[in-house]
Amino acid sequence: MPSAAVVKHATPCGVASGATLAEALERAIATDPVARYGCAVAVNRTVGPDDPATLKGVFVDLLAAPEYSPGGLEALGRRAKVKLIRTDPPTLAPGRWEAKSALGRLLLQEADVRPLVPGDLKHVTGPVATAEQLREVDFAWRVARHAKSNAIVLVKGTATVGIGSGQPTRVKAAELACEVAGDRAKGAVLASDAFFPFPDGVEVAGRAGVSLIVQPGGSLRDPEVVATAERYGMSMYFTGWRVFRH
Repeated sequence: MPSAAVVKHATPCGVASGATLAEALERAIATDPVARYGCAVAVNRTVGPDDPATLKGVFVDLLAAPEYSPGGLEALGRRAKVKLIRTDPPTLAPGRWEAKSALGRLLLQEADVRPLVPGDLKHVTGPVATAEQLREVDFAWRVARHAKSNAIVLVKGTATVGIGSGQPTRVKAAELACEVAGDRAKGAVLASDAFFPFPDGVEVAGRAGVSLIVQPGGSLRDPEVVATAERYGMSMYFTGWRVFRH
């Protein structure tokens, strides 16, 4: 499916899929009109002659795509300073490795490519998710695994409406995601990359009108967290595993 990701400082600030690449781009850049300034944009389809028009008025520093049509290159050539690169979409095949270094030490670890399957989901409170919400859960979880921790991702359909990431506390990440989303948070699905250590982040989501939360679970305060979701009438699902990324 045509998809686009808007990235700042190595973390997504807008991700969307659509029937066309232009639709995906338009929805991705709409997530956060402030954070997208000076962004990198990655897409998984050939950039055609009409696709760059969706980026009008947006300062894009770099655009990555598997290919560019002649018309797409011509349209992008009229933009100042944007850098173009060709790159294949990443594979989620098992057996990938990642290396991280700090203080002269090297850590080699398996890449996080585990898919979320329905059997992972444990319904702990609230209405049972609809088929559409389950698709939103899958999309939100995919985005959350690429956002820097602490990460909170709000999704409607196949587009993010708010992302809070790289925060020192989970409640701050929730506040940021809901602030970015504004009224779009009402009815949205929220994914948290790790458990809520306190119910405060769930309080933030409840006040914003979030309809469903998916999170790993496993906190000592899970009963308080679940009770808070119940109080706001939100559905909550546990995955049993986290996608915490530093």
